[in-house]
Parts: sequence; structure tokens; C-alpha cells
Amino acid sequence: TERFFQDLQEGQRFSVLVAPSVRTNFPEYKRVIGYLKKLGAPLVYDVSFGADITVWAYLKVLAETGVSSMIAQPCPAIVNYVEKHQPGLLDYLAPVHSPMMCTAIYLRKYNGYRDKIAFLSPCIAKNDEIVDANTGNVVEYNVTFKKFMDYIATHGINIHEYPEGEFDDPGCGLGSVFPRPGGLRENVEAIAGNVWVRQVEGQDVAYLYLQEYRRRLDRGKNLPTLVDILNCSYGCNKGTGACQEGDIDDIDLAMQAFAKEKSGDKSGKKLKSRSEKLFKIFNKKLKLDDFYRSYKRADIHSLKEPTREEYAEIFLSLHKDTPEAQNLNCTA
Repeated sequence: TERFFQDLQEGQRFSVLVAPSVRTNFPEYKRVIGYLKKLGAPLVYDVSFGADITVWAYLKVLAETGVSSMIAQPCPAIVNYVEKHQPGLLDYLAPVHSPMMCTAIYLRKYNGYRDKIAFLSPCIAKNDEIVDANTGNVVEYNVTFKKFMDYIATHGINIHEYPEGEFDDPGCGLGSVFPRPGGLRENVEAIAGNVWVRQVEGQDVAYLYLQEYRRRLDRGKNLPTLVDILNCSYGCNKGTGACQEGDIDDIDLAMQAFAKEKSGDKSGKKLKSRSEKLFKIFNKKLKLDDFYRSYKRADIHSLKEPTREEYAEIFLSLHKDTPEAQNLNCTA
């Protein structure tokens, strides 16, 4: 965060991608856009647009490549876990970049944008995705909502003094509901209809589910067409770097209100129609290959039990030279 603001103040040019959950974390999010533009960001893009690209790419992969089951990967904590602890599932991680990366790739490859790109996000784990060798260093900063708010509070910046700004992207469809639990599922079912989508979220459930998924895979049992899985129980709206303390129903109401505002009606049909129109444009303009993502098994060394001789050396280095000392622990 400090580097982000320092580089801005030094006149470096870079645009900002803003996570869709900005709407529930900053009631006056348009003033945040205005503030970023006042600081010198030439472009401020809504990652909801990248979420639409991600869904379009998911559906194309499912329709054109014969993939029977796919684990969604917008959540870097889930990707981390699979790469480190379930490498047998790497081939089942969606071979498509996250909404953040899809937005950045669109800016680079289709808008010709060459300056730096920062991400204003609700997620501390996004930094792992940003520095991953398989994401190409396209994004350079992960500034969480919480750190952003802490910074402007510490420096006496009143966000209400700045004019409202608008996003510079072409506009989004159903990608705007991505941050809430089941947001991906809503997108897929709205466009593709009757697809088996398994919705899983929360630390207590997600990783146990992936273990179960692996067991079903090993037994040759049926698997969901798509697993919509997140580390955080309440989705990205209450992510690990969010500054949202409101009730989950109030957050959901805010998302619903935005969807209605975008759609212009209560049924959401126009918003779905907007997504369908975007997908037709994507089919003509975008190349699926540009948004492909690869993964790599993490080099994790498993713990091993020391030999009797190694135990003796360890105890000696700890100055534990009697049986009593060697058995006096912190009780952990």
C-alpha cells in the first residue's frame, strides 16, 4: 500500500482494477474512483467486466474441450491449497484466469495498455496470485480495501471531498454479483441453464470438500460440472482484506439493488441480456487462448521424524542434556 501511494505521488502512471465488492465495502465507491483519477490513474476498471470474461471462458472450455468437471479458481487460497496439498487435482482447476487477471489481460492485449496495473481488492491472498510465475507479472500491486482505508484515515484524506467518478471499462453484466457466495453459480445458471454447479464456501468446508472431491475422482464417481468454491464463508464481500462489518443480509441487499439498477427491472432479465450481448461480443473479439492459465505443483517438503542421533543433536543445541529437560515442553 505504501509503495502504491508513493509511486502515484512520484508521478508513475498506472491504472487501477477495482474488485466488484467495492460496492459493498464503500457505499460511495464512485468517490473512490474519483479520488484514484485525481491521483493520476488514467483508467479505473471494474473487475466485474473481467468476471464476465471469466464466465464466458469457463463456458467455452466446458463446451469445446470435453472437460467433464472443473474447479473454479478465482480464489487464490483455493489454488494455493491445490498446488501444495492436492496436486492430483491440478488438472481439474479451471484453465482460465481469475476476473482480476482477465481484466488485466484485456487491458494489455485488447486495449494496448502498457503502464503498470494495481488491484484494489478485498483479499490478502491475491498477492500470491499476482507474484505467481503463471500470471506473468501483469498486475504489480495488491492494495486491500482495509489497507486503503487505513492509509487515507492516517493521512487525513476525506474521500467525500472528491467528485464521483465512473469506471472506464465497457460495462459489465452478471459479473457484478461475483463477490457474493454462489455468484459464479448465478452467472453460469443464468446463461447455460441446467448445469450441475456445486457451491462451497468457508474454511471449515472448502478444504474437506476438495478432499472428498479427490476421493470421488479416485473411485470414478460422478463429479459436478463446475465447483464454485471460495475460502471465505461470505464470499469476497467479506474477504480477508475487506473493511465490511455489516450484516450479510444488508450486503446482499446492496448487491441486489445494484443488479436492479444495472438491469433496469426487478426480474434481472435485462442484466442477463447484457451478459448475453457481452458474450456475443467476446465470441467475435476475444481469443480463448489469451485467457488460459496454467498451474504448477508447489515444492513442499513433508515433515519427517528425526533419527535418534538427530534428536540428540537437536536436544544438545537446545541445551536440553537431561531426560527431564528433554521432556519439559510448552504443552503445545
